[in-house]
Amino acid sequence: MKYPTLIAGALALAVSLPALADTKGSDARNLKALAEANLAEIEAGKLAAQKATNADVKKFAQQMVDDHGKQLAEMRKLAQAKSIELPAAPEAKHQRALEKLQTLSGADFDRRYMRMQVAAHRKAGKLAERTAKDAADAELKVAAQKAAPEIQQHLKRAEELAASARSDRRAASGGGRAR
Repeated sequence: MKYPTLIAGALALAVSLPALADTKGSDARNLKALAEANLAEIEAGKLAAQKATNADVKKFAQQMVDDHGKQLAEMRKLAQAKSIELPAAPEAKHQRALEKLQTLSGADFDRRYMRMQVAAHRKAGKLAERTAKDAADAELKVAAQKAAPEIQQHLKRAEELAASARSDRRAASGGGRAR
């Protein structure tokens, strides 16, 4: 009889459907999180492009606006094709960080912005790499694979600028110690 095989097949399908739905839900959450990260980078970059005092920090900030603007446009196109609604603005924790950053000026602003960039790009890099590896949706996987190396380049540059800002602070305060 073929009924046991049919029943086994139906059970296997029934067991796999929730996992498939969860994977699609995970993909949607990751797409939203990637879009959120891009939104936060764009807003912080716009602020830093105006307020930063260090020319390299200003240049980096403008690059963040440009690069993350392109990434966000790709995420929006992908989300629209998948009928996924993306956030229109950075979430509350990013808004609070931007408000705090807004109160700073000069070298303090530059240092805080670069520290934020290091932390944000570490987190975004992990998210992009995880999504590139685990996404069920092929288009999302490709988008994350494309974004991951760019995020890593941003992280490397942010770390360099953050280290430079720390060195500048120590030198200005006369506290430069030999390592």
